[in-house]
Amino acid sequence: MPDRQSAEFQLRPLESEDLATMAGWFQNVSDLACFDRAARSPLNLPAIEQAWSPPAGTVPNTSKCWFSIVTKTNALCGIAGLENISMVNRDAIIALFIEQSRRRQGIGIRSLALLLDFAFRQIGLNRITSYYRADNT
Repeated sequence: MPDRQSAEFQLRPLESEDLATMAGWFQNVSDLACFDRAARSPLNLPAIEQAWSPPAGTVPNTSKCWFSIVTKTNALCGIAGLENISMVNRDAIIALFIEQSRRRQGIGIRSLALLLDFAFRQIGLNRITSYYRADNT
């Protein structure tokens, strides 16, 4: 597998310990709206845990694959992932969220490049789609 890191950060699988940090991020309604178009209100930690953690005793969901974007010091600075992975159609939807204080530093574009490399080379997808709101600069 190609090296999933850059000089400043790396991608690693999303872990349950990351959810508390994400809950803090998603208290900002405007940030949440840019990331999750279906969210109607801020998400607290229990809501995040319910939405992102698989129920106990279930088979892992193979239609999604999420990574944490972490700095050299293992500080979480964003998340990037693939949703609605279809091995039949060999496509998926890509999503990204960068913590507000770390935006405009190139982390997002480099994370997407690593994630696209994973999607095309490692799991054999042919097409990736992304959706962004018009007001998401």
